[in-house]
Amino acid sequence: MTTKLPKPVIFMLAYAFATALYWPLLQGTPIWDDWTFWFQDPVMIYDYSYLEFWKRFTWPLSNTIQRFLLGLFDKNYTVYHVISLLLHFANSYFVYLTGRKLKFASPLWLFWLFLIAPVCVISVGWLIQIKTLLAFFFGILSLLSFLNFFDKKKWIYLAWLFFLLSIAAKSTLITLPIIMMFLCYKKIPKPHYLYIFPFFLISAFGAYRILNSPVTQAAVKSLTINKVEVKAPIKFVEITEDSGQVQKVENDFFVMSFYYYFWQSIVPFDNAPVKGPNHENPKWVEYLHLFFIACLIGIFWKDTIIFYLIAGHILLLPFVGLIPAPFMVVTWVSDQHLYAVLPAFLCFWIFVFESIKIRYNWIFLVIISIFFSFKTYQSSSFYKNEINFYRESVRSNPTNLAITYNLAFAYFRTGNIKQSLEILENVYQLSQYEPEIKRRRFFNHLMFLYISLKYPKIDPSP
Repeated sequence: MTTKLPKPVIFMLAYAFATALYWPLLQGTPIWDDWTFWFQDPVMIYDYSYLEFWKRFTWPLSNTIQRFLLGLFDKNYTVYHVISLLLHFANSYFVYLTGRKLKFASPLWLFWLFLIAPVCVISVGWLIQIKTLLAFFFGILSLLSFLNFFDKKKWIYLAWLFFLLSIAAKSTLITLPIIMMFLCYKKIPKPHYLYIFPFFLISAFGAYRILNSPVTQAAVKSLTINKVEVKAPIKFVEITEDSGQVQKVENDFFVMSFYYYFWQSIVPFDNAPVKGPNHENPKWVEYLHLFFIACLIGIFWKDTIIFYLIAGHILLLPFVGLIPAPFMVVTWVSDQHLYAVLPAFLCFWIFVFESIKIRYNWIFLVIISIFFSFKTYQSSSFYKNEINFYRESVRSNPTNLAITYNLAFAYFRTGNIKQSLEILENVYQLSQYEPEIKRRRFFNHLMFLYISLKYPKIDPSP
């Protein structure tokens, strides 16, 4: 991207445009986990010391900042949205600085596409995802400090500190030390490789904390079948005795995830907030994608762009199901996981488009910018309230019963009984064609609510 405008003017215009794209969600209300883990969380609203956060919680920095903001702004939700947007602005600028530091040919394009990318909307619009924004904020500062370490050794101490804060915010970047190993290859004396060891220690500690946290352990237990004894089920609705099984992740979940994230970074057609384990591609397409990536690596092996392609996949490793994560059965893959990965993939795509041998090859990036802008503005409306959030998620995957229940109950709570019944009736009809749905954890809850609303004089409880 070449322009005669001063850089500060470019950044201010870009931020103003991005603000317009995000405008629909700035008045948004809390959604789902926002209530559970922030605004109605006993840990946040009662007397729970900051010291306890750092002693007992997996992501203490995020908890500390959430509690601090809650004390300052209470239920002024617009302020929280503005803070999240400003964090995204800062992250975008640091991505630009990192691109310059790595001598990437088009750091302004990198900044611009990251700023307006639709896959970033979930991290900016869903208030609880301030964890993701903070983790990236400190992670990118750690990477910048590490790059400065090649010139001045004292920067390494700041890099350690920022990386520790990143992991304390969220374990999003636990594979970043692997990329740091690649970056310092032949650039520092071999004895100085010991300076990288603390990064791996911090990552290992972060992984240990999340795998042993009560939330993770509870999620693991949820994968087992919890039988519900039903002494006298209502005859006209079949409620199976073993209802309660969480939908399990398939063995090739990681292949599915690699495929999704790679293409979602450049052609994000579906930006539903929660997608669930709904996958329609033939498996051979996903495995063919692995062959396609191997071919790309072979083609660009001697080009520096291969670093970004490999780095993106390294950053994806915690989110592709190599180690099954129980919560993924609800969210399947989530665009929030792409936030930290996106700069690497964008570098690759920008290089590909600029390598096309035509005179005005920049037109491809302009088209991508227009598409990103439209999708970001459209996606922003999904985070205005919980109805929009759940409705779009159910549209993307009607078989995600957890989200379907949330939508039906949200309609019921707001007095929209007709809409709630329509959702519940759809689930019941779907279960007649897809019997496996009856075994899932939320099916009983949906049917009890369905009976309660459709036949209010009948007690649906056993």
